[in-house]
Amino acid sequence: MRCTLILLLATLLALSQISLPDWLLPRLPVMASLPAIRLRQLQQRHHQLQQQHRQLEIRHETLRLEHQRQIRHHQRVGQRIARRSILAIGRNLAAAPLEAVPVLGWAALAGGLALDIRDACLSLRDLGQELPPGCDLVE
Repeated sequence: MRCTLILLLATLLALSQISLPDWLLPRLPVMASLPAIRLRQLQQRHHQLQQQHRQLEIRHETLRLEHQRQIRHHQRVGQRIARRSILAIGRNLAAAPLEAVPVLGWAALAGGLALDIRDACLSLRDLGQELPPGCDLVE
């Protein structure tokens, strides 16, 4: 009778996914302890999966923050390039009439070309591209 009650208790606990107390396992017959052993294995696997899940959540959060940082960086680079492009357009429009004047035209053309090269070098540096010779002098 006592063995039957223990067997019934072990079966109910195994079906309800409640872990058996350690003191109860040695008292169970071999047939009754098989579900408990399987349950213990499943509980250990569940614990391992929970740890892996926590590690993946931490990794996901790290990657999410890195992604946000990269987005902000790319937005700043885009804003700098856009600002430089707008300035270059304005500079070229302002220099167009000066280039028609005989002596000032050459100076305006040379100055505009130098500023365009500087802007192009800065844009290449912002984009992380390899700089051509002469661009390393630009700041």
